[in-house]
Amino acid sequence: MDKHQWHSPDSQAASDYVEGRLQDRRLFEEHLDECTRCRLDVEALQRMRGQTRTWDEEEPYHKTRTYKPLFSGLALALPVLLILLGLSLTPKRPTPPTAKTQWTTGQAPQTLTIDGQSLQLGPHSRLQQISPKRLRLANGQLRVPPKLSNLEVETDQIQLKSLGADLEVFHAKGLTRVHLYSGKAKLRQKSDGRNLLLDSRQKDWPQAPKAAR
Repeated sequence: MDKHQWHSPDSQAASDYVEGRLQDRRLFEEHLDECTRCRLDVEALQRMRGQTRTWDEEEPYHKTRTYKPLFSGLALALPVLLILLGLSLTPKRPTPPTAKTQWTTGQAPQTLTIDGQSLQLGPHSRLQQISPKRLRLANGQLRVPPKLSNLEVETDQIQLKSLGADLEVFHAKGLTRVHLYSGKAKLRQKSDGRNLLLDSRQKDWPQAPKAAR
């Protein structure tokens, strides 16, 4: 075989040699020792091939990237946030007031002195003092003198504020009755929040029904 055949314009000998496809490698290598042109072609192809391999090993510029959804973490935490928000917005039950002083009478009435004034506590009564001007009647009967103005008395049903009134409060089995002897008092019904004024026109709560004529 003529070693100079590889100089033809259509020859792919240099490329086939670099890629390992050339059959007459020994003859071509002998030709490279004598031919500067083919040797330069082979060296150029080897450099290009090495550079291409380096590029292939590097991360491609157009490599597909995986993006996590922006709100993926928020979506997972949203149920927890909603539960916490619901708990914070849930109306809290008012804490029952803590009594500073408690009185419990036996079979006989008892006279109490509050702020220098005497109150009458009926038999089998239970009274709690929440503050100097606030009392809670848990059971029984309480008579408030007119000089104890702005005194507040509450039961399970009502909140009552004396406006210099002489009044009596009776509470048993969850039911309350109020009778005003003189003066005025503000009454608030806990069931509906309705406010009433007890005076000479309405002295009883609940108001007694009028007798039929």
